[in-house]
This record gives sequence, structure tokens and C-alpha cells, in this order.
Amino acid sequence: THHQHSVKTLQQLESRHTRLTHELRGLPEPDRAALSAAEAELEALIETLDQLREQADMAQQQLPALEAQRQYLRTQLEEITRRQHQMEGRLAGLNQIQAHLDADTKLDGWLNQHALTSLPRLWQHIEVETGWETALEAVLRERINALAESGSNISGVINDIPPSRVSFYDPAAIPTASAHGFLPLLLDKVRWKTGQGGALADWIGEVYVAESAAAALTLREQLPANACLVCPEGHVFTRHTVSFHAEQSAVQGVLARQKEIERLAEATEESALQKETLAEQLAQSEDALRHAQQSLSTLRNQLNQAQQRQHQLQMDTMRAQQALERVTQRSAQITAELSEVEAQMEQERTAQQAASERLHEHKTQADFVREHLDDARRARSDAENLLNQKRDLQRSSERKLQEIRFTLQSCDSKINDLNNAMKVSSENKERLNAQLAQLNIEQIQIDESDQQATLQQAIAERQTQEHALAARRNELESANTQLRTLEEARMRLEQGLTPLRNRMEELRLNAQESRLVEAQCTEQLEALQADEAALLAGLEKGAKVSGLNAEITRLSSAIEALGAVNLAALEELQHAQERETYLAAQGADLDQAIATLESAIQKIDGETRELLKSTFDTVNQSMSELFTTLFGGGQAQLILTGDELLDAGVQVFAQPPGKKNSSIHLLSGGEKALTALSLIFALFKLTPAPFCLLDEVDAPLDDSNTERYARLVKQMSEHVQFLFITHNRITMEAANQLIGVTMQESGVSRTVTVDLELATSLAAA
Repeated sequence: THHQHSVKTLQQLESRHTRLTHELRGLPEPDRAALSAAEAELEALIETLDQLREQADMAQQQLPALEAQRQYLRTQLEEITRRQHQMEGRLAGLNQIQAHLDADTKLDGWLNQHALTSLPRLWQHIEVETGWETALEAVLRERINALAESGSNISGVINDIPPSRVSFYDPAAIPTASAHGFLPLLLDKVRWKTGQGGALADWIGEVYVAESAAAALTLREQLPANACLVCPEGHVFTRHTVSFHAEQSAVQGVLARQKEIERLAEATEESALQKETLAEQLAQSEDALRHAQQSLSTLRNQLNQAQQRQHQLQMDTMRAQQALERVTQRSAQITAELSEVEAQMEQERTAQQAASERLHEHKTQADFVREHLDDARRARSDAENLLNQKRDLQRSSERKLQEIRFTLQSCDSKINDLNNAMKVSSENKERLNAQLAQLNIEQIQIDESDQQATLQQAIAERQTQEHALAARRNELESANTQLRTLEEARMRLEQGLTPLRNRMEELRLNAQESRLVEAQCTEQLEALQADEAALLAGLEKGAKVSGLNAEITRLSSAIEALGAVNLAALEELQHAQERETYLAAQGADLDQAIATLESAIQKIDGETRELLKSTFDTVNQSMSELFTTLFGGGQAQLILTGDELLDAGVQVFAQPPGKKNSSIHLLSGGEKALTALSLIFALFKLTPAPFCLLDEVDAPLDDSNTERYARLVKQMSEHVQFLFITHNRITMEAANQLIGVTMQESGVSRTVTVDLELATSLAAA
């Protein structure tokens, strides 16, 4: 063994020496020129990064002003748009009121009959001084809505009196000159847009105006005969009468509305012009903001690319330096290992020579020992054979002795059984003889009439007991129903109790954790000799214990991390701040992307919930209908077992007609099969598949349920092709084509196909 180990060790050392020699020759020569070029490029890239950061900062500073300008213009545009919509709505409402003044179905029909509907109205041709609209309407009343028409056209309708009061006027009539009295006339407050105003002079030529009702009441005694006085409120005064004004129809206020309409139209036009101007300014502002954002994004991309290139160059430089160090170190290691291997090889050669000499001596001794070993092995083999023969003989004797003992014990047991059987037979014989004698005596003494009465009484009592039993069964059924109801209530309560228990356990754990944290904090305060009053004041101001612990940990780590004084710390701090600014911008972009993704996820979840809910309701309705069809009654539905729709499970509730089971597990095999079919067919009704394979579904069904199943498959086959495996004759009759497998020869199978429609036509023929 020592000799083989020496040979093997020497081979391994030679192999290791060869491998180290090849590795030393194959070490790469470091490229020092490429390393110098990478360091020069890195310095130039740092200068470029500084310029790009300055440009990005300037672009970032311009963005808030552009954002504020765009927001201001957008707010102004929204305000003007809102006011414009309000004015347009107000204008549309007033125009609608003006268009439906004094709507009269009968009068409208009369006007349509005589083609007078399109005639202009009086209030459309006049303009009243501000403040006197009500006075003019109070005097003219319904004549303010008079139709402009010449006398020649009126002669055509003079014989057909209108069904309601209506007035006509001639817009071309010239007013007659009237002498002005001591007061101004109402006619002076009116200006005609088109026409001469002769008709209006006829109606209000003798109407004077007063500045107030009190003044009119004082001046009415000075009025000429057949004249009247009107105030701005619309009250009409004559020398002996007073008529107070009040709105009586939609015609009232038509002049004020017309002024409001004209004012709103002008304001709407001005608002539209302002809206166009602001829209142009907003578009320019958005273009400027978009251009600034694009420039900032471009600068950030360039900065990012430059930083990536800087990082890549730093990594390349570091890798080149590390490779140079590794080559130098590895070369020294290989040289040392080669020296060590050569020394070990010399030692192993010496050990191998000594082991060879000892091996020759040991082989001579082994030959001598091997000759005596063969004789000892033969003697041992003879002794083992003799021992095995003795052991076999002993086992055979023990087995025979055990068989004899077992036979003797069986015989004793059979003798005892026979003696006991004979004793029992004798006792039974004596007992039966005594019973036979007693029965003979009773037969002689029996009175058949008494037995008949007893029999009738027993029958009546049996009927009574059966009625009582039926009543008890009904009570038992009611009790079972109540028990099931209570059991369902108990299960619901237990389901609601589980979250409460979990919450209570969670609160208990939180309380225990709080106590442990409190004890730890107390120990820390005592160990640090902290000022508890100052800490309490800080906590009252809003500080949190977790925040203080984090601050303590941060300060401790910062103190430990300071170590020795670093003279380049300020420069490193500046680079770190720049890196932080860049990472903050990247973080903002990531936050925006996260918000977008969360919004998309919420939208997808909402659409998924709506789609799942509609699909669930459709499948539930279809399953209920198919269950009723398959069972000829009963009810079935799907119940969600959870508050969250996307995580909830689905429980099948099915009650065939005549059953009040509380769980689907209480149904028979056939009922479970039909319930499953109703659910599967409901899914096929929602999204029909090209084909459906049913493997011996009708096996647990009886004939009536099989017929319902076959009819449903026939009905569903209009949209889905069904392939079913069955041994039931009723199901086979519903198929359009049969394919069977037969074995006419042993080990040889073949299919037999039957087209039922073709077979039926051949049979009919």
C-alpha cells in the first residue's frame, strides 16, 4: 500500500508540475496602453458630465415657470369657457321663452290656417328706454305681441274671427302729430327699429309717464280727458281710477328679456374672442413647455448615457488593474508552488525506493504464510459441515415433537366439545318435553272467543301505535329541519367567529410585543442615562419612538463609518449629492411609472371583476335552468365563499325535488352526476367548445334520468359536437352515429360504425 501510494503521489505531483508550468507560460500579458487610454477617456468624460449637469439644471429651473404659466392660462380658459357656457345656456333659455310667448293651441291653428304664423311681433320692432319696459307692457298688455300686417291682408280674415284675442298693426303707418302736455309721453320712451310707429301712437298716444307711483297719484288730477298716467312699476292712473300692475302671462317681461338676449349675445361673442386668444396662448405655452421637457429629457438621456459610459470605463479600468495584479500574484504563486512540488517529488522518489525494498521482503513472507493458510481453511470447512448436519438433525426432532404436542391438544379439545354438546342436548330434550306437556294442557284450556277479542284489541292498539308513530315521525322531521337551520346558523356564526379570534390573537401578540419593546426601551434609557423629560417633550411634539430608534442607529452607524479623517470628503460629498439628485429624478420617474402601473392594475382588476361577475351570474342562471330541466324541478345555485370576488371560492348548492339536503355531499351518485352535468353544460352555453367528450356519464343514472340526460345532450348538440362513451341503450338511441369495438378473433380488435339515420331510412324502405 505504501508503495502504491508513493507511485500515485508521484504521478499527481508530476501532473501538477506540468499543469503549473503550462499555466505559467499561458498567463496573459496585461495591456498597459489600453489601461492608460481608458483613464484618459474617463477624465474627458467627467468634464462632459459636468457640462451636461449644468445644462440639465438650467432646463429644470425653467420648467416651474412654464408650468405655472400654462396652469394660469388653463385656469383662465376654463373660467371663460364656464362663463360662456352659462351665458349660452341663459341665452338659449331666454330665446326659448321668447319663441313660446302666449302659446295657444287654438290660436296657433287659426294662424297656420291663414298663413300668419311667420309674421313679426311688435316687441321685435321696438326698443324701449331702460326702466320703462314694464310700464309699456302694462299699457299695451297682450298688444305687445301684436302681429305686423297691413289692412289689405286683414280683410281676408275679417270674416273668420280668431278663437283667442290677437292684435294686428300696420308697421308702415305714419303717426299723427300730437301736442305734448305738461308731462312727457310714454311714446317718447320708445324707438322704432323698423317702421313708422303709427299703430303704437294710436295705442299709447295719450299715455303720460311719471317718475314714481306717488308722483303719478299727485299729478293724475291734471290729466286731460281720456288720458292716463303710468309709472316705471307699470301702475296705470287715470283721473278717477288706479290699476296696479302684476304679471299675468308669459308675454310680461318680453322687452326686458329681449334686451337681456341682445346683451348676452354681445357678451358671448366677446367671450368667444377671448377664448380663442387664450387658447392660442395656451397652445404656445404648452408647446414651449413640451419643448423644454423634451430638451430636459434629451439632456437626461445624454447624462444617463454619459454616466453609464463613465461607470463602464471605471469598471473596465478597475478590471484591467485587477487583472494586472492577479497576473503578477499568480506568477509568484506558481513559481513558489513549482519549487515546493519539486521538493515533494524528490521526497516521494526516496520513499518509493524504500517501499520497493520493504515490498520484496513482505512478498517472501506472504508466500510462506499462504501455504499454511490453505491447510487451516480445509480443516475449518470440514468442521463447519459436521456442525451443520448436527443442527439440521436437531431442528427436525424439535419440529416432530411440536407436531405431536399440537395433535394431542387438538384431540383433548374435541373430546371436551363432544361431552359438552351431549350434555346440552340432554338438557334441551328435557326442557322441550316439559314445554310440550304444558302446551297440550293449555291447548285444552284455550277459549277461542277470548283469543279473538284479545286479537282485535291488539290490532286496534297496533293502529293507535302506528298513528302515534306517524305523528312522532312528523315531529322528528320538523325537529330535524329546525336542527339543520340551527346548524346552518351555528356554522355561519363559527365562520364569523374565526376572524374575530384571529384578530384577538393578533392584538394579544401586539400587546405582548409592545410590553417587550417598552421594557427594552426602559433598559436602554437607563443604560444611556437619557433625559426622559426632554424625550417626552419631543414625543409630545409629534416624534415617534421608531423614528428616534432609527435616528440613534443612523447616528451610531455614521460615527462608526467616519473612521479616520478623509481630506477628500467634501469632493466626495459633492459627487454624492449630484448622484443623489440624479437618483431622485430617476426615482420620480419610477414613482410615476409605478403610479401608471397601479392605475392600469386597478383598471384591469375592475374590468376583471365586472367580467367575472357577469360570467358568474350567467353561469349561475344557466346552471339553475339546466338543473331544473334535468331533475324535473328542485333548485341549484353557485355561492361565492368570500368577500373579495377575485379571491373567493365557489360552492355548489343543489336540492333535487323532494329533498332538503344541506350539502351536496348528501346526494346520491346519480344526483351528483346530474348536478355536475348542469354546471358543465352551463359553461358550454356561455362559451361553446368545438366538441365535448363524455365518458360513461350515464353509468349511475336510472332510466328516467337517462332520458332527461339524452334529451339535454340532443338539445346542446346544436352548438357543440358530443362524443360520448356509454353502455346504456337509451343513450345510444339518442346518438346520430354509433362506433363500437369488437373482437371476432382472439387478440384482434376492429371498429364497427353504424349511421342511425341511414339505418332508419333502410329499415323504412
